[in-house]
Amino acid sequence: MVQNSLISAYGKCGKVEAAQKVFDSCFQVNRVTWNALISSYAQNGLLHESMQLLRNMKHSGCDFDVVTYSGIISSCSQRELSHEAMQVFEELLSVGLKPDVVAIASVLPATSGLHCSNYCREIHAYCFRHWLESDRRIQNAFVSVYSKFGLLQRAELVFMAILDRDVISWSSMVMGYTQNDYFVEALDTFQQMIRARTDPNTITITSVLSACAGISSMRQGKELHSWAVKNLVDNQSFVGSALVDMYAKCGRLRDARKVFDLMQDKNLVTYNAMMGGYAVHGLTDDALEIFFMVEEPDQVSFISALSACSHGGKVEEGIKIFGIMKDVKVNPREGHYALMVDLLARSGRLEEALNIIMTMPKKPSSEIWGAMLGACKIHSNLEIGIYTGNQIMELGSGNSGYYVLLSNILADFRRWEDVEMIRELMKEKEVKKGAGCSWIEVEKNVHSFVAKERAQHPEWESMSLVLNVLNEQMRGMSC
Repeated sequence: MVQNSLISAYGKCGKVEAAQKVFDSCFQVNRVTWNALISSYAQNGLLHESMQLLRNMKHSGCDFDVVTYSGIISSCSQRELSHEAMQVFEELLSVGLKPDVVAIASVLPATSGLHCSNYCREIHAYCFRHWLESDRRIQNAFVSVYSKFGLLQRAELVFMAILDRDVISWSSMVMGYTQNDYFVEALDTFQQMIRARTDPNTITITSVLSACAGISSMRQGKELHSWAVKNLVDNQSFVGSALVDMYAKCGRLRDARKVFDLMQDKNLVTYNAMMGGYAVHGLTDDALEIFFMVEEPDQVSFISALSACSHGGKVEEGIKIFGIMKDVKVNPREGHYALMVDLLARSGRLEEALNIIMTMPKKPSSEIWGAMLGACKIHSNLEIGIYTGNQIMELGSGNSGYYVLLSNILADFRRWEDVEMIRELMKEKEVKKGAGCSWIEVEKNVHSFVAKERAQHPEWESMSLVLNVLNEQMRGMSC
């Protein structure tokens, strides 16, 4: 028992060699000893070695159990090695073992990494058949995984079935809503969590801050900031980064920078959040200042820097930053190309932008062609505009904005027959313009407004009256 505990302890401390020495010195090895050593290797990322030990265990004649596999599956999932986790899980099934609660809760996160919701449904069906569905650990995992797949209705059903919800249950649902841009629902769920007297953790706070940023709910964001300060977690990298992001998206850049400057434990997410905030508000120089502070920028860093250059019209700086990507061995993705196309095209360098599109390693998407089309409208370039529009239509995009842009370009050159053709094409392909939606916070309540659904708001008549008065005053001022 002492030797088994030593192996496990050394493994958790990252001392795999010491764990192996204790194992080798064991006079008698049993299943628990093997499991402790296999888990030690798996916990420290030595997955190939842990699988080899599993085979050695089989050859030694020692009986293995589901715990042996669960440790490896858990380690694979934690390191986002989804394929490896599923392979071990499938091997567990193939040797005739029945997965337990730990094995299922460990393998579920891997299904989201594989982008295959069918795996998740199959595991859910297995849990239902074997009376495991009511275990809170499994329920929490299903809420999280279904949310990652965008299957919020399934996540809600599982969440509602949890009778003894803990902080992980609430946090998983709040995070699920936030990940899928259901910000109001995320805030409502958080309020229910508080009323249920469940204390939030840093993951909960980070998710709710993201929801506040999504609908610019400054009041609740500041309350969460106060909670973070009171509980001494405001300086934690993830909470601090979420605070920077929230203040920036609410337009309070000074507060965002204040949090950023006070943070001692900054990580790449923190720098990217501050940089992105400056970029969105057109403060190019400030954004680039942050960019050049980063020692090892990633994909998101370059997105923020190029976005800042695009907003500020800094063409040469944008070209320079795009070149740095190759120097630091960060492969440009579609978003980087789209920003470069937008930067060059908006500044009137349409030919250069078109050249970037034509030399992309992958086939350009409708979003990249859309950036080009927008620039053609700005600079009234009919020839490239028609060519770009045709490329978008060939891709079969259902984005009504692209059709409207092309129609407006044609209208500028009085190509009325072509304009009518675009409208007919939209009807034929059933392309409809999406309804616009906005939010505003008034007296601690978030109100949402959807285009063409005005009458649904209870205060619409009084708001309409005020709007009419303002319109009359504006007309009077213009006269």
